[in-house]
Amino acid sequence: MELLQARDRHPSREGGQGATGPRGVTGPPGYQGAQGGTGPAGGTGNAGGTGPRGNQGGVGPQGPRGNQGPTGNTGAQGPPSDARLKTDVKGLKGNYSKIQLIQGVIFDWDKDYISNTFKGTRREEEFSYDHYDYTTLGFIAQDLEKIVPEVVWTDDESYKSVEYGTLTSILAGAIQEQQTRIDKTYERINILKQAVSV
Repeated sequence: MELLQARDRHPSREGGQGATGPRGVTGPPGYQGAQGGTGPAGGTGNAGGTGPRGNQGGVGPQGPRGNQGPTGNTGAQGPPSDARLKTDVKGLKGNYSKIQLIQGVIFDWDKDYISNTFKGTRREEEFSYDHYDYTTLGFIAQDLEKIVPEVVWTDDESYKSVEYGTLTSILAGAIQEQQTRIDKTYERINILKQAVSV
């Protein structure tokens, strides 16, 4: 007991650090840690410069034909009739007597003659219209030529045509002449009435 107490009163000095022992065996790898969060997106880079202009392409195929446009207004019919274009103008006379001689007719076109005569010629298309399939009113050019030759013309194949529009001037003149005759007749009647009443 006394020896222990004496020892406690006189502790022994601590020895120096011993040499490093050999390296121990490497332990097993640890478990993989959880994946870290997504980092912030990087900033947008500057736009690249404009590239060089490409070569012009070739001409494309022609597009489809468009719809037909609206029909334009109908122009004036017949030849010019301005007074500035005319000279030596004279009034027509004898219109009433001419009208009495003119004979209007109703007729059918001779389609057999037309087909046999003009087939394969330049006039075939002229007589191909539906107009020649119907009964028609008009005049016989040869008869009319004897009365009013100014409205009949003959082509290089000796076929005759009538300028029906020109006939209106003769018809107008005939109506005027007829009205003059009527007026004079009334004047004579009135004179006779006055003579009888006296």
